[in-house]
Amino acid sequence: WYPTRRLGIDFNCTPPSLLNDPNSQFSNSEGSGTISDDNGDLLFYLDEPEIFNRCHLLMGRLDSFSSSVKTYAIAFKDPGNSSQYYIISAYYDNPPYRGELYYTLVDMTLNGGLGGIVPGQNSQLIMDNTFGEAFAIIQHSNKQDMWVVNGRSGTNNYYAYQVTNSGILPPVISSAGLTYTAPTRGTIKISPNGKKMVVTMQQSSAPQLFDFDNTTGIVSNAITLTNGDRHGATFSPDNSKLYIGKNFTGQIFQYDLCNGNARTLVGTNPGGSGTWLIQNGPDGKIYISPSSGATGITTIANPN
Repeated sequence: WYPTRRLGIDFNCTPPSLLNDPNSQFSNSEGSGTISDDNGDLLFYLDEPEIFNRCHLLMGRLDSFSSSVKTYAIAFKDPGNSSQYYIISAYYDNPPYRGELYYTLVDMTLNGGLGGIVPGQNSQLIMDNTFGEAFAIIQHSNKQDMWVVNGRSGTNNYYAYQVTNSGILPPVISSAGLTYTAPTRGTIKISPNGKKMVVTMQQSSAPQLFDFDNTTGIVSNAITLTNGDRHGATFSPDNSKLYIGKNFTGQIFQYDLCNGNARTLVGTNPGGSGTWLIQNGPDGKIYISPSSGATGITTIANPN
């Protein structure tokens, strides 16, 4: 995982080790995208708007991209083709605060096994007038399909797109909670079990916690949390806790979902402001994106 400029983590060793690969083409200061195979070996990665293969050579360039988004792109295997990968990417104008969501298909059999963009499948529009940089992806309850979830700016409508072996289906649309209006810069995260969803908006209202149904795609039962907690967010591996970064302070708060959403300060990211990305690692720990100039990555060692 590379959360910021050339500083990343390799999860193929125990404990995970810091990466500062001089061959890496990462230069972004916010979101990025990395995908590995089932053995943990790198396949390709994204650095707004370029896609690089495992040899750090340019694979292609997304036709639609944004220069500054936290959730820039997420890649996952095509449910209908084990050699292909969907890249879901966000576009966000700042201003006029226009959000769009796209998909791109990568086929790993192209270019001698180094991969390439499928012709005609670069930056295909999924949805416009979105929540900008915020979108989430979670596995369907059938353990094969995937859900791609975003919101419509200026409404309280959420759109859940099911990605199947036959492509992306029309969205399941739910109305719940507060209305978020532009500028909508923030985070959407769904719990590992696919049952809860959190939405934070950096310039808008307080964050909200929802129920999510990973069988039907329905978003419901909004609960408003503490105003000001609206940066990066994620859930604990056992789904019992929610972690949110406080706006521009570096503070990280835990909400106990089994105890009335009780809120506790668990720490502050060194350097102050950097809680843009809060991610679950495969080792059961939570990792927080570093502040500018940092030489390490903050960890929540026992998030459950």
